[in-house]
Amino acid sequence: MSIYDNELLDNLNEISVGKMLVDRSAYYFFDVLNKEFPICGTQIDWSNIRLFYKKLRDENILSDFTSCISYLRINHLNKQDVLTIVYIGDSLTEYAYSLSFNDIEEFFSLVNEIPQHHYFMDANGTWCISVNMTGDFNFGFSMLSSSQ
Repeated sequence: MSIYDNELLDNLNEISVGKMLVDRSAYYFFDVLNKEFPICGTQIDWSNIRLFYKKLRDENILSDFTSCISYLRINHLNKQDVLTIVYIGDSLTEYAYSLSFNDIEEFFSLVNEIPQHHYFMDANGTWCISVNMTGDFNFGFSMLSSSQ
């Protein structure tokens, strides 16, 4: 466990986050992203997929993030879908975190302070939201997804 995972888990215990699953390795979910999205270097190559949302270096990332979550809820999730989001970071956190849509905004405010690239996705990699260290914000669907 990294120091960032340890601190994140401590902070999550202090706030009222509902049921959360912690996977001791994020590798499985990185494999999912690698299969579903084109990769350039160590990041998703957003230039090769149809983006629904892109914003560069904005100070209002929480608002952008909240808008994408609302968009997903309204337009792409039906009542049969499991409303779970998976979070993985690409360097300083080692774990994958699965939690409810209802808790994701508060969770985002905690992880956004960690200096790494952040990926939020469904477990199948159908869609992904990424926030990189410079504040670039991207949201889109997998090339293999029928949701596009």
